[in-house]
Amino acid sequence: MTMSVDDHSAGAEGGRTAADPDSLEDLLRHAVRRAADCARLDLTVSEGVVVLSGVALRPEDKSRAGFACWCDPGVRAVYNNLTISPGPS
Repeated sequence: MTMSVDDHSAGAEGGRTAADPDSLEDLLRHAVRRAADCARLDLTVSEGVVVLSGVALRPEDKSRAGFACWCDPGVRAVYNNLTISPGPS
């Protein structure tokens, strides 16, 4: 199965429940920041569904940000709404 994170992706349900969404959100935010350069990053999680918005500096950063969200088995879907805007030269 090939997963794409550009628009919407659904994966297998993981072992984490929505009991502690703040810690999952913090974990994912940290993972995305390590994996991708984003000028602005907004990340929300609700019942295993991650929504990314903000600005990535390059297309590969948008992809990396989306893939980084799959680091936790509690993630069921990722909506990657990041836009691309290169930073100032």
